[in-house]
Amino acid sequence: MIVLDTNLLIYAHRSETKENLSAQQAIENALQQNRCAVALSSVTEFWSVVTNALPGKRTSTPEEAGNFINQLVQDAPLSILTPTIGFHQRLMELAKRLNICGVGIFDLQIALLALENKATEIWTHDKNFIRVSGLKVYDPIV
Repeated sequence: MIVLDTNLLIYAHRSETKENLSAQQAIENALQQNRCAVALSSVTEFWSVVTNALPGKRTSTPEEAGNFINQLVQDAPLSILTPTIGFHQRLMELAKRLNICGVGIFDLQIALLALENKATEIWTHDKNFIRVSGLKVYDPIV
């Protein structure tokens, strides 16, 4: 299974980004592999970013953001990965073992959720995405 990172969703949604077409193609390529997913935390992070009014940035309406995610889930289909009971404990233990500090916890959350759902790859355009044993990190926008 391929898990898509938040940044690919944002780039694919925002037509004004230079990564837009590459991100759209990457998502299409991942979806064609039949098993593609996104972490629930990535959905909420996507929503937060694209609907946040910032000077000089196009702000999406809640309807636009929702339609984008719903289209991927309904038409693609893209699975949404959700944590199971005890996930927070496993996340904290792994974070301590890997000495994860600061914002790295967000990547680790996605990576652990991916691993627990038998994903083999995470696709991201984040060159600093946390590396976790058993999960290949791939940048489809190079």
